[in-house]
Amino acid sequence: MANRKKSTMTDQEVLLNRVRICDFILHEAALFLDTHPDNADAMAYYQKYLAVRKAANQAYVEKYGPLVVSESATSGHWNWIDGPWPWENPDCEV
Repeated sequence: MANRKKSTMTDQEVLLNRVRICDFILHEAALFLDTHPDNADAMAYYQKYLAVRKAANQAYVEKYGPLVVSESATSGHWNWIDGPWPWENPDCEV
């Protein structure tokens, strides 16, 4: 059995990673659908991961705030500026 390094990802990183993975899957599926627009399996695959991405994004936004500016005015308050900026994170490596 191979030694596995214990994950040190925070919950925030795990959630963000889910969104990123879904974005990659959706992009690749869209490229396939560009050349196979009538492929029902590919369309079902795309729809499945679109729903997974929406749930992952919603989980992230509810817990850590908006990922894009268009998600920032959902509660009658402009919350885009509420959280720490990326460079304010003490673990940020720039």
